[in-house]
Amino acid sequence: MNNKKKVSFFLPSFRTGGSEKIFIELANHLHINFEYDIEMVCVNNEGKLKNILNKNIRIINLKKNSVSESILPFIRYLRDSNSKIIISSMSHCNIMVIISKLISRSKTKIIVRECSSIYVKILPFSLNIKKRIIKLLMKILYKKADYVISNSLDLAKHLKKELNLKKVKVIYNGYELERIKELSLEEPSQNFFNNQKVIVAVGRLSHEKGLDFLIKAFGLVRKELDCKLIILGEGPLKKILLNLSKDLCLEKDIHFLGYQKNPYPYIKKSNIFVLPSIIEGLPGALIQALILNKNIISTNCKFGPREILKNGKLGKLIPIKDKKRLAKEIINELNNPSPIKKQIDLDLDRFHMKNIVKKYNLLFKELTKPNI
Repeated sequence: MNNKKKVSFFLPSFRTGGSEKIFIELANHLHINFEYDIEMVCVNNEGKLKNILNKNIRIINLKKNSVSESILPFIRYLRDSNSKIIISSMSHCNIMVIISKLISRSKTKIIVRECSSIYVKILPFSLNIKKRIIKLLMKILYKKADYVISNSLDLAKHLKKELNLKKVKVIYNGYELERIKELSLEEPSQNFFNNQKVIVAVGRLSHEKGLDFLIKAFGLVRKELDCKLIILGEGPLKKILLNLSKDLCLEKDIHFLGYQKNPYPYIKKSNIFVLPSIIEGLPGALIQALILNKNIISTNCKFGPREILKNGKLGKLIPIKDKKRLAKEIINELNNPSPIKKQIDLDLDRFHMKNIVKKYNLLFKELTKPNI
């Protein structure tokens, strides 16, 4: 007889994505270290990330095309499953999971992870209406969750205030520190590091990542110094950003390398890591650059960079959308690199997966105690 407590993770698919990868790695560690009976419930089971899921973790495939279409099969899953806890991430998934629980009248405990701001004013107008609807649903439904997990302290304060929440717990995203360091020693698939200064940025090619401001700042840098900019990531603004590079006559100096399975050699070999974001939750690429002890320039956006970089002690913080200031800091850093930081000062244990998994284990125990 299996006496393990069942914990179910809900995710859209196994396609490449930050939330999906974090969930899979978290599930793997919980299964191995604390012997939970883990199930992965997905809208559909497409995607390469399925290959990194522990083979002993069951996949429940709802066989639908979208999160909204999966609500009825997920209600049936809740009614039939003996899962003690359901954990989900991303606002639209969280909303669906909470609605499903209310309809099913299941006693399963619900944990939702919210890793991004609900501000709408920085988004293009076309996205505002959708965001406002999601915010309204969050305000109504998130109170029904047993816990809301935020991945940064400042974001937690923001969520409590905007959504009038009480049960918000901060748990950082976890990283396998030694594995990242080991992977960073591999040779990059494309080499741009032959006696030339290189700036690296990693992120989705979308509005909130502020890559257009980085490209404009790089144009100012390039007038002063011979250097290259490497951008890793895919996204809806790729064509626009490529055209911007061409308009500024920078196409020979800016390299869009798309999604890289192993981005760490590019970060490791760079002279500077730059995060130009307009808004964040807790930027993983910034943490990875810190793990590799790189010189960092980041916008002081909401939320995460100030927290990760300890108010600027571990990297330079600059205002958002300020291309002149960004260019100035890049030029200064390339000409006069900051000294290498001591490992103890980086305080990397706060992001170590082994410590993050322990926090989830304690939360699961709290929620499954009798009379909770």
